[in-house]
Amino acid sequence: MAKTTARASSQLALPKVIEENLDRLADTLSKLQRDAEKLQKQLVRRGKKAEREGRKQVNKLLKDIQRNGVTGRIKNARRDVEKTVDEGVTQVFRLLNLPERKDVEALNKKVRSLEKQVGTLRRSRRRAPTRAQASA
Repeated sequence: MAKTTARASSQLALPKVIEENLDRLADTLSKLQRDAEKLQKQLVRRGKKAEREGRKQVNKLLKDIQRNGVTGRIKNARRDVEKTVDEGVTQVFRLLNLPERKDVEALNKKVRSLEKQVGTLRRSRRRAPTRAQASA
């Protein structure tokens, strides 16, 4: 009799534990998504700023070259400056240990997938009767 009562109480406690863990998981996933979105916005702002500064440098260089009448060097200089700016931005991101856009997008995709799974688990849990209800 004591074993039956202990089993019944542990079966009732199990769904509560699962629900609490699902709630914690959902909260964690929401926080991860907010953090990922915030980081993505920061990266976009930094990238735009770096792009603007790079364009200013390229335009200044182009004007200087055009004044000197050396149009053949313009394309080469522009490519060199753009490459240098891109490498610099990439190096800064690496030094700051910032993820690349593709990494943030992959994280967002995983978060959405996990949120979908949590929702499915919650819906299936609500639909399925507990063992106590089924045996009554």
